[in-house]
Parts: sequence; C-alpha cells; structure tokens
Amino acid sequence: MLEKYNLKALFIKPQMSEEEILRKNIKWALKELNFARQNFDMVAGAENVELAIYELNAAERRYQNLMNQAKKAGFTAQYHSEMEMGGAQDGITG
Repeated sequence: MLEKYNLKALFIKPQMSEEEILRKNIKWALKELNFARQNFDMVAGAENVELAIYELNAAERRYQNLMNQAKKAGFTAQYHSEMEMGGAQDGITG
C-alpha cells in the first residue's frame, strides 16, 4: 500500500543531484531542529518536557548525521550560526 505513495517523488525532483538532495535534507533538518528548540522553550509539565527533550535530541542527531554525511561527501560545512541565519547555500559548499 505504501508503494502507492512515492513520498520521495513528492519532495525531490528526479533531476536533482545527490548534492542538491543532501542540501535540501540539511535545510529541512535545521528547520526541524529550530522547531524542536522553540517547542522545548514553550512546554510545561513533566511529561511534555520529557517529550520535548526526546524531540530535540532526535532533531540534533538527524542534523548531525546529515552534516557528517556532507563531510564524507567532500562538502565543507559553514559555521552553524551562519546556517541558522540563512547563510551560504544552506551551510554547505561543494
């Protein structure tokens, strides 16, 4: 049933290079990380704090894994603060 829905096709154009796909994934992961940080700052209650911590840790790991993947692919990472401010090409250059 899930094969019916090609999620990759919804978000990634077929003619995109691996570098472009990685850039988009990093940009998305950074948005998720920023959302998780904002969510953590606004939660109340012990259960919600625990869930926010879990969400934040997962977002940080995803972002870090993608940055490691970019490094292995030969891209150079810009400073993290540059990325958060919308810096050079989503933070990686080829």
